[in-house]
Amino acid sequence: ILSLLTGGGGNYNYWHWLFDVLPRLKIVENVLNLESIQYFLFPNIKKKFQYESLNLLNIPKNKRLSSIKHRHLSGDQIIVTEHPYVIKNDASNEIQNLPLWIINWLKSELTKNLDLKNNNLPKKIYIDRSDASPNIKNLRKILNEEEIIKQCRSRDFELVQLSELSFINQIKLFYNARKIIGLHGAGFANVIFSKPELEMLELKPSGAGKMCENLAKKCNVNYDCISVTPEKYNNNNQMGHI
Repeated sequence: ILSLLTGGGGNYNYWHWLFDVLPRLKIVENVLNLESIQYFLFPNIKKKFQYESLNLLNIPKNKRLSSIKHRHLSGDQIIVTEHPYVIKNDASNEIQNLPLWIINWLKSELTKNLDLKNNNLPKKIYIDRSDASPNIKNLRKILNEEEIIKQCRSRDFELVQLSELSFINQIKLFYNARKIIGLHGAGFANVIFSKPELEMLELKPSGAGKMCENLAKKCNVNYDCISVTPEKYNNNNQMGHI
């Protein structure tokens, strides 16, 4: 049994699934043939991006176990890994500076069998986060978003809700995009699939940190941000209404 659990329970968002969970497969792959593993224990495998990313990584469906369902397991051999990037026990800072090996491995492994080019996809995108979970939406949002959306539409940006897309289509969307604007959030993890000529504008509360900025710069895209002191929930973290 290979355990790919981390310390956050079962409800992993898109960012943590990509950068905390999946890279553990690479760590183990460096020393073992993954085909020799009988079962893979994941935090959860119900969400579309979880299921579809595991398909791309060729993890057999009959070998996938969810810790939501399987709370207690025993085995002749149980394999666990260190955290992929939290090395100094300072998660808040280390998440802002992801190692290149994770970025390069994810991009290589998740796209190697895909035809990425699609001229029918929008080139200018505004990420619509109205589909965000209530606990996030109630703590981080753009108060005058209708005004922002009106300005974006006047400049031929298309609104996209990432949750409506398959994992593969999210990859293709970012690969083919030339300009992306959006509120700070996990959807910007997809920048690892973008081309260097992408222009990315992040709108964020001032306490949100540089995780998206540093990721974008490591992917060699053209990054800029508008950082705003929150009008509500100004508690020096990534939450806050701007």
